[in-house]
Order: sequence, then structure tokens, then C-alpha cells
Amino acid sequence: MRTRRLRKRLQQRRQTELHALVSHLLEHPQADIADRVRRLETYTEVLTFLQPRISREAMLSVVVAIISLALAGFLWSVRVAETRLTLKVQSTSVAMQFAKPWSWRGNLPLEPRLVTLEAMTVLESPELFTRLVSPRGDAWLQVVGGTIALVALHLEEDGRVELDRRTAETLEIYTRNAPLVGQLTIRGAARLKAGIATGDASLHTPVDVEIPETLSFRAEGQGAVPAKLRLSPQEPLEIHNAQVQELRFGREIPTEAGEITFVPTILSGSLLLRDVAESRTLREGEPLTLAGIRGRLVELHAGETISLQFEGTARQVWIGPSDAHHDLAPSLLRYYYHREPLTFFWSAVVFFWGILWSIRTTVFH
Repeated sequence: MRTRRLRKRLQQRRQTELHALVSHLLEHPQADIADRVRRLETYTEVLTFLQPRISREAMLSVVVAIISLALAGFLWSVRVAETRLTLKVQSTSVAMQFAKPWSWRGNLPLEPRLVTLEAMTVLESPELFTRLVSPRGDAWLQVVGGTIALVALHLEEDGRVELDRRTAETLEIYTRNAPLVGQLTIRGAARLKAGIATGDASLHTPVDVEIPETLSFRAEGQGAVPAKLRLSPQEPLEIHNAQVQELRFGREIPTEAGEITFVPTILSGSLLLRDVAESRTLREGEPLTLAGIRGRLVELHAGETISLQFEGTARQVWIGPSDAHHDLAPSLLRYYYHREPLTFFWSAVVFFWGILWSIRTTVFH
């Protein structure tokens, strides 16, 4: 600080001497000014020694450049907290967690070959058999023959459901974490077999009804074993506009070593990252991991395969196995680059800053 004050005083003294010298020459063109010129040269040499190696403007430019590089690196390396996406997938299985209570009603005809319910708490049909209750959730039921239809399903909030098409003829539905209630209707000649524990077949009876009878079932969904419905639908099962907070495409396969292997089940699909207008094609067997999702299951169609469309947000979007995945979530830099209003705003800020800096440099130099 003291050196800068001395330099400023010396600059003022040199400027005063220079003005005096010019005025003297204008009045006395033939005057001897050698001493005054040597004094000005001395001022200039001393000022050269006092001049900082890096000017304040240069130092400021370096600091601004470093900050800009650091900020750009930060924006390039850090991912957005959430990214908007549209997902279309065809798979042989899908696991979902509903964010709100989910209900389905319809009249889905089932092949009469075999309908199986497992891990149930309550089975009842007043006109067909005595109510069966299993506090441990081990009740089961098989229906063969007749005309059977699934007419209702209801899963409470935070319930998880998995749809699995292991074969084109069989649809397996697993639920857990929340109570499940549902209804079947039975008409015609059929055979019922049921029990309240594994290996128990306390009910084994034929039925023949002309008017469809309702068979209700309930599973509490709190045990280690999920409730299971094994069906053979004659028509696709369809779900529309369900709020979900988890989507997973894969099947857990036990190995001989007693471990569980996760096998991806995606057949094909596409993923659109709406924030950066980037589309990615999903290949058969490609692992896809979505973490922290929130959004709407626009539609799900469980026919010979399971196809669905999801719209919402996700915290993480990974492609590939867990030990070598590729994070598709955009960086903050890419995100801001594709935000046109923000780009225009910051361009205007830089433009006006440049004008004001130029005015400052011109006026106060």
C-alpha cells in the first residue's frame, strides 16, 4: 500500500513537471530545458522500478479466468439433482412401487387351465366354500376349469408389485410391503383346491354355478414371501395413470452358491432426457437403473410381453452393470446450456457488464 501511494505521488509530480515544461517551452522556445528533461527521465526510471510486475487489471483478469475455469469444471462434473425423462420399454418383467393407493377394476378373462393364489391371509366365497384364514399369510388356492375372470385389485400406498411374463401364456403378479385385496369371478364347472398352510389341502371340491360367484382374497404383504397370483389372461392386463416411485426391469435368479443374480429383462426401448433433448435406444438385455424416480406410469400393457411408458423425474439414470455403469443424467453445464431463457439472461448480463467495464476503463483510466 505504501509503495502504491509513493508511486502515485511521483506520477503526479512528473505530470506537474511535464505540464510546466510544456508551458515554459511555449513561452520561451529557445530556453535551455536539459535539467528539466533529465529530471523527468529520472522520474520515469524511478516509476519503472516502482511499477508492479503484474498490474491490478492483469491480476484481476487472471483471477477471473481461474474462477471461470473452476466454475466451468464444477458445472461439467456435477450432475443435476433431478432430470426429466420419458421412458418407453418392452420387457418380460417390471417391478413398481406405487406412490399412492392403486386400484384396478375390469373384467379380465383367464384361461381355465390353472389359476393360483399363494401367500394369502384370507380367502372367501360365501356361496362356494367356508372362509379360510391364515394369520401367517400361508393360505393358497387353485382353480381349474370353469369361466374365470379377474375383476378387481387394490394395493395400499407404498405397495410394490412385480409383473413377470416368464412365458407368453403365464402372467405372474407379486405384491409386498402393503395389503392387497382382490376379487375373481367363477362360473360353470370348476374344481377348487385350497388350504391355510403349505401342504395343507383342507378344501378340495368341485363347483358348478350358472351365475358368476365372487371369490375374494386378501394378503397383508408384510411377510418375507410376497403374495403371488399366477394367471393365464386371455386379454392384456392394462394399467393407466398410476403414480409410481420405483421402476425396475429385471429378474432375481438364485444360483447354486445360494446367491441371487439380477438378470435384466428389457427387450427394447427408448429413453428421452427431456432437459437436454437427448434420446437413447435401449438394447435387449441392457441393464437400466433408475434411482429416486417420481412420476406417472402413463400406460402399461401386459400382453405376451410387458410394454409401458413412464413420464417423470429421476435422481440417477444408469446404463450398464453396477460395476461399469454409464451415468446418463446431464451435468449442470449441459443442463444450463439447453435452458434458452437462462442462456439469454446470462448473455445479457455479460453484454452489459462488458459495456460498463469499457466505460469504466475509458472514463477512469
